[in-house]
Amino acid sequence: ELRTLLASDLPGELHWLTWLSLCTGARLNELCQLTTEHVRLTGTKHIYFGPDLRLKTARHTGSSIRSVPMHPELETLNFVEFVKTCETNSAKRLFPDLVQHKSGRYSDAPSKAFRRHLIALGLKRKGLSFHCLRHTFAAEFRRVAPRE
Repeated sequence: ELRTLLASDLPGELHWLTWLSLCTGARLNELCQLTTEHVRLTGTKHIYFGPDLRLKTARHTGSSIRSVPMHPELETLNFVEFVKTCETNSAKRLFPDLVQHKSGRYSDAPSKAFRRHLIALGLKRKGLSFHCLRHTFAAEFRRVAPRE
């Protein structure tokens, strides 16, 4: 299913949102809020999920604030060049066309678009959603870096 999804023509923002989720394990709403300032290109390239973002865990605990090293696949796919093109928009958001839902999240529209894309590919089944990409990341991470 993952091979089919990644080989498909992911429309609009879903291209980068899908790859970012697979390479960072981040939640969809976290990714939708990113700006060029969250993508750190000096030193060790990484994505910073800072306190200015609406993160899953309550802000006062700080447990969701993190830096995730940039996966080499993102560089291979020209993510750095994509980020540099985003520096020209006024808000410097990576996904400026995403509209904030009345719930405060930016992820509502991409979540629905992802579901429609799965249906178009014939992949949609119960339990398969964008959030599964996060679990795929976690499973792969555990496979290559098992706990002692």
